[in-house]
Amino acid sequence: MRKNQEIGTPCIRCGKTRIFLKRWVDSSGRGEPITHETYGCPDLECRAIVEADFEAKRQKRFAMESNRNSIRLAKKAQA
Repeated sequence: MRKNQEIGTPCIRCGKTRIFLKRWVDSSGRGEPITHETYGCPDLECRAIVEADFEAKRQKRFAMESNRNSIRLAKKAQA
């Protein structure tokens, strides 16, 4: 796939057609290597806003999972 090749999905914020950004291969040593591809909005400002929003959602999810795990451990300790 060529750099800046468009795919058929729109940006979730502005609606422009997303473009190919980068590709990398992970190899765990066992089995087939996994190829990852990243696509994003061609507008750099829009892409930065979307990434910041996703990072905030990741942080919130991590905090909720940590809280949930601490509650589970407290319940196990009481039992």
